[in-house]
Parts: sequence; C-alpha cells; structure tokens
Amino acid sequence: LAQEVSTGPALIADGNGVVLLASPASWKYATLKPLSGEVIAEIGRHQFDGRAPGGLTLDVDVEAASVGTPVRLPSPGGGPEAPAALGGHDYLAFSRHLPESAWRLLVFANLRPVRAQALTAGALAAAVAGCLLLGFLYVRQRRRALRAQLESQALLQRANQALERKVAERTVDLSDAVSRLEAEVGERKRAVLELRAAQDELIQAAKLAVLGQLATGITHELNQPLGAVRTLSGNAIEFMKRGNLETAESNLRIVGQLAEQMGAIITPLKTFARKSPAVSSAVDVAHAVASALFLFDQRLQRCGVSVDNRCRAGELIAWCDPNRLQQVLVNLVGNAIDAMLVQPVRRLTVEAWRQADGRIALSVGDTGGGFSPAVRERLFEPFFTTKPAGEGLGLGLVISRDIVRDFGGDLSAESPPGGGARFVIHLPAGAGDATGSARPDQGAFPT
Repeated sequence: LAQEVSTGPALIADGNGVVLLASPASWKYATLKPLSGEVIAEIGRHQFDGRAPGGLTLDVDVEAASVGTPVRLPSPGGGPEAPAALGGHDYLAFSRHLPESAWRLLVFANLRPVRAQALTAGALAAAVAGCLLLGFLYVRQRRRALRAQLESQALLQRANQALERKVAERTVDLSDAVSRLEAEVGERKRAVLELRAAQDELIQAAKLAVLGQLATGITHELNQPLGAVRTLSGNAIEFMKRGNLETAESNLRIVGQLAEQMGAIITPLKTFARKSPAVSSAVDVAHAVASALFLFDQRLQRCGVSVDNRCRAGELIAWCDPNRLQQVLVNLVGNAIDAMLVQPVRRLTVEAWRQADGRIALSVGDTGGGFSPAVRERLFEPFFTTKPAGEGLGLGLVISRDIVRDFGGDLSAESPPGGGARFVIHLPAGAGDATGSARPDQGAFPT
C-alpha cells in the first residue's frame, strides 16, 4: 500500500477546495467539490488573476478523506466530463491539514493491489474453507459409512443367528422326518415280507389244489404198475420155491422196471409239490412244458384233447424258476382243458419263440370258446372267473401273472383269429440261450 501511495496521484488544495498543485498537472485548479458559478467567479477574480477554476471536479469528500475514503478519479487526460464516465480507477483518498495554513494535502492510493490481495486472500480463505468443508464432509461420510458398516454387520449377525435357528429347527424337523421315514420303510419292508410269505403260501395252496385235481389220473398211473409188481413178485416167490430161478429172475427184472416207471411218475409230482423259494436259473422251456404236460397226460387222454407241442429241447433257454414256471404252465393247461370240454375239436397248442426284443415267448393256446373283450379286460382281476360256481376261485391267472412278473416277465391273453384263446408267457432270456428265430407271423396263433 505504501508503494501504491508513493506512486499514486497527490494534490494540495486551499481552504475553498481548489487544487493548487497536483500530479497529474491537468488537475490544477480543479475543485474537490462542485462550486456554484458565483463562488467560482469570486475566487477567480481575487486569487487566480481572473482565471476561472472549477473546470474539473474531483468529487472528493475532504472530511471523510481525513480517515480514508474510496473515490473514483478521472483519467489523467480527462476533461470536464463526469468522473463516472471517464473510466478512471478506484483510489483510497487520505487528507491532512498542512501546518499553519488552510491548505490540505490529499494523497490517493490505488485500490487494485489491495483488491487483488483481498481477492487472493479470499480465494485462499475459500480454498481453506473448501478443504475444511471437504474434510468435514469426508469425516462425516466416513462416519456414515462406518455406521452403515456396523449396522450391516449387526444385520448380518442377526440374519446369521436367525438362519442358524432356522437350520437347527429344520434339522430337527428333518431328523424327525427321517426317523418317521425309516420307521415307515421298516413297516413297508415287514409288509412286503408278509405279503411275500402270503403269496408263497397262496402259490403252494394253488399247487396242492392242482395236485388234488390230478389225483385221479395219478392214482390210475400208479395202480397199473403196482398191480403188476404185486403179481410178478408173488410169481417170483413161487418160481423160486420150485427152483425155477431163471423165471424168477425175469419177473424180478420186470418188477425193477415197473419201480423205475413209478419213480418217473412220482418224481415230477414231488418236484411240483415242493415248497421252495423262487430261485431263477437257466431253464429249457421245452423241459418245463414236457413236465407240465406229463402231469395232465391221463386227463388229456380222457378228455380227448390232442396236443401239438412245438417246443424242442435245447432251442430256447429262459431265466426263471423252473418249478414255478411249471406251475404257471399247469394252470394254463388246466384252464385250456376246461375251456375245450364242450367243443367238438379239442386241440392244445404249445409253442415258444424269440421276440424282437430278445425275450422268450411261450404260448398255450386252445380251441375253446374264447372270451369277449369285456371278459378279457377282467381276466387278471382277483376272484374273477368264467367257470361255474364252485369250480374256480378266480385266482389262478392272478397268481400266474405275479409269478411271471417276479421273473421280470409278464403274462398276456390274446384272442387268435381262428377262435379259442391263447395265453403268452414273456420271459427274459437266460445265459447260454441258443440262437432262436422269431416266428414269421410274429406270434400269430396257428390254425
């Protein structure tokens, strides 16, 4: 500021406010305040040799300048125009009385450096304030973020605790459900075992029922060799008494042959009647068919039924239980004989072939009256039978189908185009099965 005061304009004014000396020189005889024309004329007549002062008015308040007042001065080259229109600069005016005179010394300090410094100081203050504000905002935001983080951690901890409670509750529920399920599985296993036992008992009862039906034929088969054995053995004793050992030996040889014949009759019956668990193995279907037909030999002859057995030993091997397969065949053959009793043509046809899916098909067909579509739909219903009251329980086909399904196969019924009925047993092929060809008609019933 001292530098600006030393280089700024200065002037000396008399008691009337007329500039006596000034820098710049163009301000000489200017007035500090506007004066009236009479005063200016009077001052010019007495003090300035007739020269009229007041050509330029600086418009400075002298009293206020004693403590410093801002003013806008005209340009050094300015004329009589108003100061505001001259485009001058802003100054700070200082006024002092000169000792022992009425003159005043006015010094003008340029305000631009001061304003620049003020602006700089203001900018620095604003920057500091901005930094402080940013720091405050950062700390505030940091506190908010920390508070939010703490709240999130608290929420997460509460959520984890709630989740742990739910997991514990669900674990207890799951444990209870597993316990109930294990108990239920145990009950079902016991029920399955009981059902299996009941099914085995039912199968055995069905076997015994079949044996009861075959009792007459079996008795006839055994009576003849037994009578011969009795006669031959008595004759052998008499011949031995007479010393005819050769004839006695011949009779005893015949007795041995008859014993083997009776054993051949009894052995299939023992095998069929034996109660044993189902154990699957490789079974020649031709052997199973031969055993079933053997049991019905006398009944088939008595009822006039001709048998067309197209199964050949060693051609087709199925995987099943031989005893139970024989039981299914016995049931189907017995039903076929019953269905043909009133028919003029009585022919039983048994054949086997390999299906396209590799399974073995074994069919039992008859020339009976067949069955209607409505009856066919109910053939495998428990206790449904087409036989007269008292001659059937309606369980034979149901038991037979369950037996075959235990093998992994199935039992189906067909109505062939030529009439009658046919039941087809579908069995899985066994190991060592010989290569067999499917029938050209894919299972059509032979006429």
